[in-house]
Amino acid sequence: MIPNGTKRVPGFDGYCVSKNGIVFSQHIERVGGPVLGDSPWRKLYGRKPDGKNANRVSYRLKRNDGKQVGMQCGVIVLLSWVGVPSAGLECCHNDGDPLNNHLENLRWDTRKANAADRLKHGTDQFGEKNASAILKESQVRFVKSSDKSSAELARKFGVCQSTISGIRAGRSWRHVK
Repeated sequence: MIPNGTKRVPGFDGYCVSKNGIVFSQHIERVGGPVLGDSPWRKLYGRKPDGKNANRVSYRLKRNDGKQVGMQCGVIVLLSWVGVPSAGLECCHNDGDPLNNHLENLRWDTRKANAADRLKHGTDQFGEKNASAILKESQVRFVKSSDKSSAELARKFGVCQSTISGIRAGRSWRHVK
């Protein structure tokens, strides 16, 4: 019997999840939290990996075929409570907070809708917000208004000439006027 207020994760025997995004496991090797009374279910502790998905809670679950896979908490909640998505849909957070994995904050939607959400919530990682950005917006404005050669500007700002050309051609930093 699974814990009250949870549903099984389809395709992952021995796992269930609450509407609040709390994941439970019966797998001894995957346990992380306290036992729930006399039941074999234990709360799993999600991990926040470094890098691209550092602001998302994820888990390593064992599929029915025995392979372990990493899954974001929101995806686990939607799979269990809403069902398998149609092709091309991904997990979206209505409030823009990827740590809020309550069912009422989640939906399956298109990549385009998810990108629109990121713009609306100000969580998109372009321009100076991108961890890989070398230039500042003020420098990009200078590049766009300068009569100097791309090679000269590239040397001045410590970037490749193709970076300067991309800015001038509108392939990058399009949001800066």
